[in-house]
Amino acid sequence: MRILAIDHGTRRMGIAISDELGMIAQPLEFIPAEPFEGFLVRLREILREKPAELILVGMPRNMDGSYGPAALKVREFVAQLKEAVSIPVKTWDERLTSV
Repeated sequence: MRILAIDHGTRRMGIAISDELGMIAQPLEFIPAEPFEGFLVRLREILREKPAELILVGMPRNMDGSYGPAALKVREFVAQLKEAVSIPVKTWDERLTSV
């Protein structure tokens, strides 16, 4: 299963795509976050070029599992994204993923 991953940012979104088995991901590009409609246009182009079965969005949760201001923005983004695309959108806990 090919997965498209989004690293949410206030200025730009990092996009990565997995292989067809969903085991190895590689970075694709950055897309400006604003305007949201412009982001969607490019995201849809990528999905036509590299069809994915799932979109994963990194969720920056606090170490205690709570949601801070950044996570609340991601939750709003995910809600908008779910309405705009036809494939499932899920979040992935990003705790302890950065060095």
